[in-house]
Amino acid sequence: MSAGAAGAAGGSPAATKPVANKGLITVSIMLATVMQVLDTTIANVALPHMQGSLSAAQDTITWVLTSYIVASAVAIPVTGWLSDRIGRKNNMLLFSGLALVGSVPLLTMLGQTTSPYAAFGLVMAGLIIASFYTSISGVVKAELFPSTVRALGVGFTYAVGNAMFGGTAEYVALWFKSAGNEGGFGWYVTALIAIALVA
Repeated sequence: MSAGAAGAAGGSPAATKPVANKGLITVSIMLATVMQVLDTTIANVALPHMQGSLSAAQDTITWVLTSYIVASAVAIPVTGWLSDRIGRKNNMLLFSGLALVGSVPLLTMLGQTTSPYAAFGLVMAGLIIASFYTSISGVVKAELFPSTVRALGVGFTYAVGNAMFGGTAEYVALWFKSAGNEGGFGWYVTALIAIALVA
């Protein structure tokens, strides 16, 4: 078995190529988690609450949520395939760039929409953007750490990223709303994405 195959199978730690800027890449991936969790939160929490304001029937909301799950199952492998063609770094830069320019407009339009179908389209746009991240995040994190600490490195960055940014997203959004600046949440997300892009 070759050294590369041993490293891929979890063998020798020497087979893992050192990664430059490991700390910055780790922070970038943790910050990008907010977009993934935000998109899932919108689909699972916000749309049912929007049922009343959109005057949508329960069947319509169920259709939107089911379609979201199916679209997710399609979009993630497609963006993973694209990553194999253009490279993970380019895929991550594409995610960061699209999220940077799309977060504020998507969240603003979602807050102002009166149609469940328009809300569905906006959530799908967010899903497609997030798919560029979700399709590669596990692989990128796994490549950052030698096999001796890979599970800890991947698990720790996932847990901290979700707790710090995904777990607090709903509270931050509600704080902006209670402060009378609901649009500020989109700028908060954009700022996190900008930090991830720079890192």
